[in-house]
Amino acid sequence: MRRLIVLVIVVAAIFGAWYFMGRKFIAVPSPKQILTAAPVPINQTTTIASGHEFDWTFSAPAGKTPGVFQGHWTCSGKTAAIKGATDDTLIAFRILDPNNKIIQHDDDHPMGGNFKIDCDDSGSYTLVFDNSGIIRSSARNVVINATYQPD
Repeated sequence: MRRLIVLVIVVAAIFGAWYFMGRKFIAVPSPKQILTAAPVPINQTTTIASGHEFDWTFSAPAGKTPGVFQGHWTCSGKTAAIKGATDDTLIAFRILDPNNKIIQHDDDHPMGGNFKIDCDDSGSYTLVFDNSGIIRSSARNVVINATYQPD
């Protein structure tokens, strides 16, 4: 009987050590991580010529809707040492839904901004960066850092 108790204690100690060592050194994903689709990173950099708009279009990957498209964009002109730039602003920024309806806008010479779009419909969303206008005499660099997270 004593040997059986010692054997059970040894087996329990080995199993316990194996369990705790495995939890510490091997990352085991949670059920939520297993069921959640991986986010799609989006990093885009472009230069917008003076007097022009730049339309950047995003479509959710096929079969991965609904989801959330969110991120941040920044603009630089003077800080990027672009010849003739006196500031880091655009004229305006807009987001259009698949039906070309404005769902977000900033017409007050933005330098950057955040966005979050629930992508329930199929179709393309358009981010419009406006560097047009009579007084706009230099280009602007725009950087978009975003992710699309399927539900």
